[in-house]
Amino acid sequence: MFEIYLGFRKKMGGKFLFIFFFSFFSFFLFFHLKAQSFYQEKEPKTDFYRIGLGAGTFFAAPKPSYDKIENQIVPVLSLGFGRRYNDHFSLRSTFSFQQFSSDELLIQEGTGLEVSEPIFQGYNYALDITPTVNLMPSFHHMSRPILDLYAGLGLGYLLTYRTEKFIFKEKDYEFSFFESSFYFPARVSAVIRLGILSDLEVEGAFFYTFLNDSKSEGGLKKDSDHFGQLNLVYRRYLK
Repeated sequence: MFEIYLGFRKKMGGKFLFIFFFSFFSFFLFFHLKAQSFYQEKEPKTDFYRIGLGAGTFFAAPKPSYDKIENQIVPVLSLGFGRRYNDHFSLRSTFSFQQFSSDELLIQEGTGLEVSEPIFQGYNYALDITPTVNLMPSFHHMSRPILDLYAGLGLGYLLTYRTEKFIFKEKDYEFSFFESSFYFPARVSAVIRLGILSDLEVEGAFFYTFLNDSKSEGGLKKDSDHFGQLNLVYRRYLK
């Protein structure tokens, strides 16, 4: 009987020892992960990426050979990265792809109706770096407000490829060419906080270019072509 008791005690003692060490290890691991998570949240996350989709238009320079130009609204795709440096200042780099197209409005003979005829279309690839300032102070990602406003003015370089049509001595001609230019991007956005690491932006952008500054037509100095965008942007801070 005594031997059975010793065997039972030895068996239960081994289980108790196993349960004790397992509980201690789980307890230690839980608090270690909790402390590590707390430490990570204490450290501000300052790097972020941005993915945007929106609509844009092309403000064509006045052309004496056309009576009236109508600029079309077309899709825009943008990708970017950024870093926050203090409560009110951050730096962004943005690459955008924008289609553009413009039509000439003509009065149809006989009916008197106004019709549109395509005169040029193309693609714009733009890359810029824009310092931005925000209204509400929030260097730490955990202290971001529900709503914030951003504005910035930067410098970029763009490349366009366009196909343009024109009429000379009652004959239609069409040619394609590349153009490149520096530009000043002006960006204004309203940012809504979605979660701990993610935001949603409504951003308006205007690209002031120098595409036509060196050209003249009919003895008249032409203004430059410019671009405008309205984007819905998803922003997320990197872990």
